[in-house]
Amino acid sequence: MDVVGNSVFGATMDRPRVRRRFGPSMLVGGVLFATLLATTTWFVSHTPERVLRVQVSKLTVSSVAMAPFQDFIPVRGKVEPLSTVALDAVQSGRVEEVLAEAGQKVVAGQPLIRLSEASSKLEAIARETQIIEQIKRRIAVGDWAPGQPIPSIRQLAADLQVSVITVKRAYLELEREGVIVTQQGKGSWVAPNPGLGIRLQEEELKKHLEQAIRLGDLLGLRPKELEGRLRETGGRGTSRVARRSRRTGRCPS
Repeated sequence: MDVVGNSVFGATMDRPRVRRRFGPSMLVGGVLFATLLATTTWFVSHTPERVLRVQVSKLTVSSVAMAPFQDFIPVRGKVEPLSTVALDAVQSGRVEEVLAEAGQKVVAGQPLIRLSEASSKLEAIARETQIIEQIKRRIAVGDWAPGQPIPSIRQLAADLQVSVITVKRAYLELEREGVIVTQQGKGSWVAPNPGLGIRLQEEELKKHLEQAIRLGDLLGLRPKELEGRLRETGGRGTSRVARRSRRTGRCPS
């Protein structure tokens, strides 16, 4: 019984095992590979297309025709002037007005900016004041009598070698003060005022006295001392006039 039993159990244990072709791990790997392949294939076949949305009003529909092809190539460059003049702060002055902005189209000869030169203005004002004082002085001393014609603006500008605008401004100021009269087409003349010369002499005397007072303040002179200086100077002037009158044989008026 034991022998038979051993042979039976031995036969059962010595039976060869049959190997499976696909194990669980291989099946899982195959499923994952198939899933990856399917996903890749779907993304490749379903690539999203680019969409450009354009308004209908911007579309132009026309018939196709044979014509030369025109291609516009944008070119960027820097425009430089043919000649450049550098001005320093004294010559150029300051910018009063900008007439053309950057990037604006301009034509040849078009003004770009308007400058103002302070030194030229001050010089013109000084020349204008000098012309006014000279005309007043000639009227005050009697060289130009009331109602007498005076040189025209262009003539005086040529004689003094100044601009016509400067002389014109001086004449306008004299006309405003009532010293001269100007009429279009007839010229200018001294205002027909008999007391004009005396008034101008008094104005000039007032200016000299004010200047003397300012100089006295600078020198530290008191009013009495300044008055004494003026009396002394006036006495010397009277003596010189008397001596000159004796030489010419006329009495001082």
